[in-house]
Amino acid sequence: MLPKDLMKGALRFQDLPRIPVFPLCISWWAFDHFGYTVMDVFKDPEKGVDAQLKTSAILNFDAIESFWDWYCILEPLGCKMQIEDKGSPLVLNTPPIKDPEDLKNMGMPDFNKDWRVNSALKSAALLKEKADDYYLFGTFLGPFSLAGMLIGLENLLLETIERPDFVHDLMDFSKDVLLKQADLYAPYLDAIMYCDPSASGDLISPKATETFLIPCFKKLNRETKNLGIDVLNHICGNTTGALDLIAGLDADAFSLDFKVDLAAAREKLTDRMALIGNIEPSLLLDAESAEIEKLSRDALSKVGQKGFILSPGCDVPLESPIKNVKTLIDVAGK
Repeated sequence: MLPKDLMKGALRFQDLPRIPVFPLCISWWAFDHFGYTVMDVFKDPEKGVDAQLKTSAILNFDAIESFWDWYCILEPLGCKMQIEDKGSPLVLNTPPIKDPEDLKNMGMPDFNKDWRVNSALKSAALLKEKADDYYLFGTFLGPFSLAGMLIGLENLLLETIERPDFVHDLMDFSKDVLLKQADLYAPYLDAIMYCDPSASGDLISPKATETFLIPCFKKLNRETKNLGIDVLNHICGNTTGALDLIAGLDADAFSLDFKVDLAAAREKLTDRMALIGNIEPSLLLDAESAEIEKLSRDALSKVGQKGFILSPGCDVPLESPIKNVKTLIDVAGK
């Protein structure tokens, strides 16, 4: 059974010969491990593809993150960026929007003119050509996180209280931006994973989640599905208190942070969406393989085999040894 078919089967709650394993946000680890700086990969898409193919050859995940530059749309929107040699680029605290008038005057950029957007398109096209047996997915920003980068996260949280209509308008704009981005990359992808770290249950209340995030996110998911691809969602932090709301997101799968109990998530989400998760990422960095194996087996015992994909609960730390990351794959194959 091809890796792509295993992933699709898990999303559809089919009986499978084994549990698929998903490489959540592993690209930055892969580039560093194989000796490429972030700018190397941005300037020469073939280097990023090389690192991803080598990672697949060694670790044999069932999916490949074929779009990883999830911040590439920010500079065309007026955000300032800082690119380090390792890890995801940094967004500097100079948000382009301060008030409703700024938002009103913010046009939709022509992303086709941006060099990083085009670099990422070339990477995704090359991986579609060279690795189409794998489940190819892109990691995109979620709408609340994008809104927070456009106005500043602290400002966004304050505006949910002071000017809620402004926040709704900002969320709608973020959704439209993400759909335009999705339309560019969908021909090369099996799925988009919308990651929304700023919507963490550690940052916003279930009430704010219900009011500002869920309506927008649900529309985003549905319209992305109309492009003919799957939709995966990830929200960082402890989202236990929002699981009833998350159940209505209309995604194909929800990726859980390690802070969320898998059994509780299965009880709340039932068969409405598959689960992805949720081994604590820091353990991949410094735990013994036996501990990672035990946690992986515990995860399988909590949710069973149908509708479950084993994965780290968030980004794989840059210095994680291969043997620890490989433990996830070894457990799933036994």
